[in-house]
Amino acid sequence: MQEDINKRNDEDSQEHHLIARYEFMKTQEDIGYFDVEEFERILDYYKQKQQIEEALEVLAYALQQHPAALSLKLKEIEILINSKLFDEAYQAINSLNDVGLDLPEFWELKGVIPLMKQDYKQAKNYFDIALQKEKNNKEELLFRLATLFLQHLQYLLAYDYLEEAYNINNNRKEVIFELAYCSDKLLQYDKAIALYKKYIDISPFSDSAWYNLGIIYNKLGLYDKAVDAYEFAIAINAKHSNAYFNLANSLTLMQQYEKAIKYYNYSLELDEHAITYTNIGECFEKLKDFDQAMQYYEMAIKTDETIAEPWFGTGCVLMFQDKMDEAQIYLEKACELMPHNPDYWYALASVYATLGSNSEAIDAFTRAIDLYPEDASFAVTFAEFYHQNNQMEMAIKTLEDNLKINEKSTLLLSNLAVYHILNNNKEKAVFYMSKAFFATDFSLEQIYDQFPELKIHNDFQTLIEQLKKM
Repeated sequence: MQEDINKRNDEDSQEHHLIARYEFMKTQEDIGYFDVEEFERILDYYKQKQQIEEALEVLAYALQQHPAALSLKLKEIEILINSKLFDEAYQAINSLNDVGLDLPEFWELKGVIPLMKQDYKQAKNYFDIALQKEKNNKEELLFRLATLFLQHLQYLLAYDYLEEAYNINNNRKEVIFELAYCSDKLLQYDKAIALYKKYIDISPFSDSAWYNLGIIYNKLGLYDKAVDAYEFAIAINAKHSNAYFNLANSLTLMQQYEKAIKYYNYSLELDEHAITYTNIGECFEKLKDFDQAMQYYEMAIKTDETIAEPWFGTGCVLMFQDKMDEAQIYLEKACELMPHNPDYWYALASVYATLGSNSEAIDAFTRAIDLYPEDASFAVTFAEFYHQNNQMEMAIKTLEDNLKINEKSTLLLSNLAVYHILNNNKEKAVFYMSKAFFATDFSLEQIYDQFPELKIHNDFQTLIEQLKKM
């Protein structure tokens, strides 16, 4: 190990001396001779520092001294691509057609140009040719090409290259990690878990691997395992704020709110975010500690007033406290900030309905249902609004419209039966109740909770007794 350290130190010293020599010559306006390999090292130095103008200047000197050096011309194309000068890069690479066709580097760079233009099919065509030309280190090229696709979020294309690299060498850590990451993105969770576990066997102190493993367990609803994985990540890296945050999220889903608050606070100590304050507020709300919930929602809004969640949370607490006028202000702001959230419109509709703002309530209920028609409870509440306002036909129409989407909803069927029997249409009441009554999730108690008057409604009681005998 000491020999490796000494070797790296020697290489760093040589690079430092090389750069110092070049920069001194440049100040003297007299660039002396450097061989091709030295120019490549100087170019790489400036590229790594993203000093593109300096790199282009080095390249001009290099090509002046070595005009036939193919490796320098390929470096030129690479710099042009990094500078987003795609047309120039395309012209430069086409000028090498006579000498570069057998080089994998030529086809790799040729593929990067369409990749940067989001023509992924053409990029893959060129990359595949590069792989055919590569004779010495195909594994390295596969990994490099996969990384390029990952940078463009092309997980399936990256996955294919990574899997091929893995088949060549199934113990290379970088390949295992990225293949696990791609598997996760492609919803292949079992494979992702197996790969992350393999990575951890090789590198047990990788907080990133433990953290990513926790994310997958959380997606699968395996919250206990997620918590364990996040705790390992934190044990390895006590400043991993995202691990604290995700651990708290898992605990929240497990309804361990006090413990979740503790870990959210650890996350806040490392990295302040409005959403963390919001999540703490939600935990206090679940614990019925509304004063604390309101305090944290307020801190979230002060931290970032552009996120909708704390406005919504505050609105909900005010609803629970029967402060509808104030709740309206916060819920309207939440809907303004996140207009595509059906729950926000549903809550706002309920406030409008309570305040007697019927026109606004109808608009808000309609928005909620349009955004998420699959939630039958929205239509049921909307129908109840019409029922309370003596608009029985509109209540029935609302439920029947939604039944076209939720054809087997026991909630819709039973509510339709109730409204029809209250509307003296016994035939339709029998039709809908007979469909609902024998469903596994049918609950007569739930109907009585919603419509207590049915307990003494003769026609309804007769209908139920008839169904019980069937």
